Amino acid sequence: ATEPNGKNNGNDTGRMGFFLTLKNPVQLYAPRTSQTLEAYWVEGRAGAAASIERQTNRHQRFGAQTYSGAMLRWMVTTDTRFLDPAQWDGGGTVEGSMWLRSSERRGRWVMTGKLTVGGGVEYRNRGFGLSTENAYDAQAYGRFTAEATARRTVGSRGGLALRLYGGWVESGTRPLKQRQLFVAGADPSPQFS
Repeated sequence: ATEPNGKNNGNDTGRMGFFLTLKNPVQLYAPRTSQTLEAYWVEGRAGAAASIERQTNRHQRFGAQTYSGAMLRWMVTTDTRFLDPAQWDGGGTVEGSMWLRSSERRGRWVMTGKLTVGGGVEYRNRGFGLSTENAYDAQAYGRFTAEATARRTVGSRGGLALRLYGGWVESGTRPLKQRQLFVAGADPSPQFS
């Protein structure tokens, strides 16, 4: 931003960013399969991700709709001035995850559930290095989450939803804030994409 005297006050970084998502590219077509490719450099974060999800049930017209999937994601914070310090640390992750999710209508209720297991390596920028410009601390971590949701309409305009969410994160020391579990599954990394 520019002050009235015409000088830059230091708050304007002059940066541009991008967020590119390719979903189900024709070259990767497969029946009952969805693919997503992402690349981004925006709001103090950069990264790339690739995921695939396949419908695994035999019947598409009745019974539960069940899907299994996998994802590989690299995400790094590039400028923590843009980020909420309660949710983001300076550092990055390379993570792989697999999930199984299912949805079924039971009378007026739509019941859904999802189990996810993942793990990866995180690295933190800890400051100046001895032989390099920056020193990084790295550690492995694992994550498991489970969620169940029940939804139904109430009247002509209303709705009711119940949700149960839980999980576990395991690592040698406290993981980066963006890979910790937050109340109701409001983790920063999944909320970002």
